Amino acid sequence: MSAALDCIVIGSGASGVACASALLAAGRRVHMLDVGIALEPERQTRVDSARARGALTASNAPWLAEQNTSDRIPRKLVFGSDFPFRHAKEHLNLSSDNFGAEPSFARAGLSTVWGAAALPFSSHDIADWPVTERDLAPHFAACGALLGLSAEVDDLAEWLPLHGSPRGRLETSKQARILLETMQRSRADLARRGLRFGRARVAARSDACVYCGLCLHGCPERAIYSADQTLRTLMNDPRFSYQDGAVVERIDDGGVYWRARGAAETSMLRAERIFLAAGALSSTSILLKSANAYDRTVRILDSQYFVLPLLMFRGGGKTREEKLHTMAQLFLELRDPGISPYTIHLQLYTYNSLMAGMMRRRLGALGEPLARWGDAHFVLVQGYLHSKHSGFAELTQRRDGLEARGVRVPESRGVIDKVVGGLTRMSAQIGAIPVAPLMEIAEPGRGFHIGGSLPMSAAPTYFETDTLGRPFGWRRVHVVDATVLPSIPATTITYPVMANAHRIGAAVAAL
Repeated sequence: MSAALDCIVIGSGASGVACASALLAAGRRVHMLDVGIALEPERQTRVDSARARGALTASNAPWLAEQNTSDRIPRKLVFGSDFPFRHAKEHLNLSSDNFGAEPSFARAGLSTVWGAAALPFSSHDIADWPVTERDLAPHFAACGALLGLSAEVDDLAEWLPLHGSPRGRLETSKQARILLETMQRSRADLARRGLRFGRARVAARSDACVYCGLCLHGCPERAIYSADQTLRTLMNDPRFSYQDGAVVERIDDGGVYWRARGAAETSMLRAERIFLAAGALSSTSILLKSANAYDRTVRILDSQYFVLPLLMFRGGGKTREEKLHTMAQLFLELRDPGISPYTIHLQLYTYNSLMAGMMRRRLGALGEPLARWGDAHFVLVQGYLHSKHSGFAELTQRRDGLEARGVRVPESRGVIDKVVGGLTRMSAQIGAIPVAPLMEIAEPGRGFHIGGSLPMSAAPTYFETDTLGRPFGWRRVHVVDATVLPSIPATTITYPVMANAHRIGAAVAAL
């Protein structure tokens, strides 16, 4: 048997590369195992060719914006490809009932298809964690540098610190500018009502954006952060090695049992430390199988996701012709004790082709003139609640596959209705009014803000982890993705998961 490796990191998503970055910075050697499915070369070639001809916009290259539109809330693809979701569900033999999340076997994981919104968790929302905001702060700073955030210092910073200097600032759309100007005039009044607002913080390079409007379909300029960008940097370090095509089946305290994708034979690697970053669903499945915990049900937490159209009192003009980015334009953070003791996070999107199509399907056959008027006047909020107000899923690892059963809780609807009521009362100060009949409240998991199936605890029991992500009393295995979060605050999940993974990697390297 060959000598044990120093560190193995399982998974190349955001948590995996953040953990690996911390380990390498501390002088450790890292071997990364990954399935590593990527965009089809022929599709990438077509994108690059269109980009070279200057023919990349949502309007003149509709094939770039192909989406699954059968759902009320569309499934995001990358240049029309479903590669971020390919093969993973089949490998897990995942059966889902009222549960919207999916695992990923992609190189860079779900960061290939995320919306790039990036906020930290605040002490207000993680007061019951065994890890504090102060513990996470230096790791937010380190991961913020990886992400390259476009942001500005504004009223949001008091609640949700920037943890470093922004790399730049993206230009807002005309609709967003109108709403910002309206809210600025009522800033003090909105603050008294518990509403803070500002430009969205997004992991995208402002100097590379060409405002082609394709952000929700894939960025031809690679301006939006993907963990693949960090992975490519790590590959330049001689202490880092990357092995794709590797499917991890189970682990023990010092060993990883894996096989090449499509092969039957299993191999084993030993390491001084193992870091599991396969994503909440895959990691939970691996851990349950590794503990021989078949037929044992664990709860995975969710941040309840809902979509709420707003009707602007003053329209944004010819939105279809505007050069703009189509990531979240504005963030609204609501802290109202009459609604919730936790922060409620609202991401506001202005015109984009994906959401315009969704609104057309909801409005029905009301005619193209009304549709164009709607393009200028409708904006869309994606809202999230703290997991304390949200449904969840029950995960059960069977011998023949993973079962996920989503469970809604009535409390979610009650909190969301109060949010809609609050926004309605503030509509004059915001410049737009909610259109509640068109609201969609998604099933658990649909927002992909999930985790907490083996939560960190100061005094962990068998199906919990310690503050270094160690489950089952193991000493050399560390779970570093969202699996270990004790709760799921409403603010965005990828950036905090990266910070916690970086924290664990740095702490373990110092042992």
